[in-house]
Amino acid sequence: MPVGGTAHCRTVTAGSRRSTATGWLALTLIVASPLAGCGSAGAAPEAAAAEFYRALESRQASVACDLLAPQTRGELEQTANVPCAEALLRQDVPSVGAPLATERFGNQAQVRFGADTAFLAEFDDGWKVVAAGCAPREPLPYDCVLKGA
Repeated sequence: MPVGGTAHCRTVTAGSRRSTATGWLALTLIVASPLAGCGSAGAAPEAAAAEFYRALESRQASVACDLLAPQTRGELEQTANVPCAEALLRQDVPSVGAPLATERFGNQAQVRFGADTAFLAEFDDGWKVVAAGCAPREPLPYDCVLKGA
C-alpha cells in the first residue's frame, strides 16, 4: 500500500526536461493513490528504476518482478497468462544507461533514461515500478509497454 501525505519534490539532473501536467495526471490515475511526503524510507526512485533495468538486462526476471508495483505485476501475469518472470522477459522494454532525470511528486516519481521513461510509486516496502517502456506521444502523455491496470 502506498504511504500517505502531500508534498512536491523534484530532482533533476543534466539533460532533463519538464514533463507535462497531463503526464502526471495519467500517472496519478494509474497509481490511484494519495501523495506522500518527500522524506522516505527505502531506496530513491532512480535507484529502484536502475535496479529494475539492470535485472532485466541480466535476465534476472524474478528480481525485476519483485520491483514491480502489485497492480503492474498482476496486470502482466493476467494479460500473459503466465508467471511474472516468464511474462516479463517477453516484454519489449528497452535497455537503458544511467538515469538522466528524476521528478518526484510525493510518493510518485518519473525517472527518465536516454531510451526509456519509467514511472514509480512508493509503497511501505520501497519504490516499485508502476510503468516502464514508456515513450511520450503527443498530445497524450505516454504510451507504456509495461503498466498496471
